[in-house]
Amino acid sequence: MVTMPADRTPRRRKPAIALAALLLLAGGTSLVARAKGAASPDCSSSPPAAGATCRRTGSSPPAAAPAAPPAAAASVPTVIEILSSSCSACRRMEPVVAQASRRCAGPTLRVERRFVDDEEGATYARRLGVFGIPTFLLLDGEGREVTRLVGERPLAELEGAMEKLSGARCRS
Repeated sequence: MVTMPADRTPRRRKPAIALAALLLLAGGTSLVARAKGAASPDCSSSPPAAGATCRRTGSSPPAAAPAAPPAAAASVPTVIEILSSSCSACRRMEPVVAQASRRCAGPTLRVERRFVDDEEGATYARRLGVFGIPTFLLLDGEGREVTRLVGERPLAELEGAMEKLSGARCRS
């Protein structure tokens, strides 16, 4: 019988395996929270659409406790995309999310991106009970989770969920 050493796992899978193990071992709660911090448009290859924000969770110090949505944005429904820069499904979803954001984000809907590439991002995902990426959390104006979409989704499904959340039609 031929045995293969444990360290022969393909290198490209190790970060994904480590992330999955971290998320599974740490467990998660179903708290819906929003971390404070300024928007950072440098976390994607293109600038965010009007009304959309983009922030790497690793760019600010970790919050001691879940923060409430900012007062100004408390009445605006929000879609939070939780992803990893090393996730191939997340990369395939990037143009779909960008198009949905251009069409749907605005005064009645915000779109944010949160990366789980570092400890703070992984902690944020655990607090929200996220165990697979990409995950799309659709929050109402009060910050309560209304819908959760996990994995690759077609544009029509993502836009339909955004329209239902915001109560407004997406632009064509």
